[in-house]
Amino acid sequence: MKRERCNDCAFTAGTEPNLYPPSKLRADLCLMNGEPFYCHKGDKPVCQGWIDERQKQGPVPDWKQELARQLSDLFEAETAGCWTDVEVKR
Repeated sequence: MKRERCNDCAFTAGTEPNLYPPSKLRADLCLMNGEPFYCHKGDKPVCQGWIDERQKQGPVPDWKQELARQLSDLFEAETAGCWTDVEVKR
């Protein structure tokens, strides 16, 4: 049975996590490389938005998956949580 997305899902346009560049980047990288994106709510293991988008997405070429993995690793190493307090200005 399909779960509903959270009302503040990173994969739902216009939500705060979707508009926050570090969250959106992490979600998109997980989508590209097939790495599970976990829900911010502890009672839901994998984000329903990620599941929905993976089902809509066709096969991702190996080179794109590898690039996304490398970018994801770089993102994790470089940010190490330091973007959580940054206010992003548009």
